Amino acid sequence: MGRGLRAMAVASVIELPREPKCDCYGFLSRRLELNLRRTTVDPMAASGQSPSSPTAATIPPAELGQSPPRPALALRVGITGHRPKPGKLPESSFGFVQQRLREVFAAIDAALVEIARDQSANYLDAPHRVRLVSALAEGAVQLAVSARPSGWTVDAILPFPRESYLEDFRQSAAGGGRDVTAGFLACLAEATTVVELPDDPLIRRKELTPETSPDEYQ
Repeated sequence: MGRGLRAMAVASVIELPREPKCDCYGFLSRRLELNLRRTTVDPMAASGQSPSSPTAATIPPAELGQSPPRPALALRVGITGHRPKPGKLPESSFGFVQQRLREVFAAIDAALVEIARDQSANYLDAPHRVRLVSALAEGAVQLAVSARPSGWTVDAILPFPRESYLEDFRQSAAGGGRDVTAGFLACLAEATTVVELPDDPLIRRKELTPETSPDEYQ
């Protein structure tokens, strides 16, 4: 991506939630039962007749069951990697990298299938969902977007507004002055969600450039 100041900002956006310290399912189930008791109306009482039993108005409908709805099994996979520089990710290695990515992604899918089978009581009876979280930088990240399984979706987290971020793709990191904006825009078009972080004020004032801060552009 070439702008190290934004790495911590991107990482903070995709921070995972903490493990709850309470029995959330039990709590939600008890709240649901309590709310049903408050809102369920006995049809005989509503018609002016005596209720058939003192507890008739407190019995929840059978089709609601005794637990809240089960969630779908879902996983977010974050991806980052080298830009296509000769000493780090030469273009000759792209085929190998994509093949290894496909193998890793297939292993993730297989593991989720096993989890869904072993934990069927806890998850919705539906295919698992996987979202690939990516900044869509040139190189390994874009290779991952193209190598992902067809059922996976893409969440794009851009470290800058897209118009500003496009400047990073005017010249390929591989050298030669090649414009690679088309590859970025193609990946962006596949994203189902896009988050654009605001511009860095230092960059807006041209105080941070490859010439003045080369370490930030490694």
